[in-house]
Amino acid sequence: MIRNARIADLPGMRECAERLHEQSPYRDVPGDLQTFAHTIGQCISNAFGFAMVAEREGKITGLMLGAAVPLWFCKKRSASDIVTYAEHPGDGARMIRAFIQWAWSIPNVIEVTMAQSSGIEVERTAMIYEREGLERVGSIFTAVREEKAAEVAA
Repeated sequence: MIRNARIADLPGMRECAERLHEQSPYRDVPGDLQTFAHTIGQCISNAFGFAMVAEREGKITGLMLGAAVPLWFCKKRSASDIVTYAEHPGDGARMIRAFIQWAWSIPNVIEVTMAQSSGIEVERTAMIYEREGLERVGSIFTAVREEKAAEVAA
C-alpha cells in the first residue's frame, strides 16, 4: 500500500532511507538525523511539499519526497522529486504516478521534472517516467566528493 506520509512515520522512513543510502553514491557521506527530519517535516506540512510512503505489513518499504518550487525567473512553479525509493515492484511506479497527479493539481505548476541520480535501476526508472508522460530531456552528471576532501575544504 502507498499512502501520504505522517510525522509518526519518521522512524520507519529513516530506516528505509538508510537502506537506500547504503546503495547510493552517497554511502560514504554521513547522514544527519536533524536535517532528514526537517526535510521530511517540510515535505509533509508545506502545501508545496510532497511526502509519501510505501508500506508492507506495517513496515515502511519505500518513500518519496518532492516539492513544487518557484521557477528562477517567474512566479510559476516546477515540481521536482527529491528522493524516490521502493523495495517492492510496483510501489515506486505508484508513488511516481501519485506525485505527478499531485504536481498537476497545483494551479501554478507548469513543469514536472524528475531525475534519477542514484545509479540504482536507472533505465527501469526512466521507463516508468516515460510511461507516465515525462519526456527524457538532457542528462544528469554527478560527482560525489569524498568525505575527507569535504572536511578539508570546510
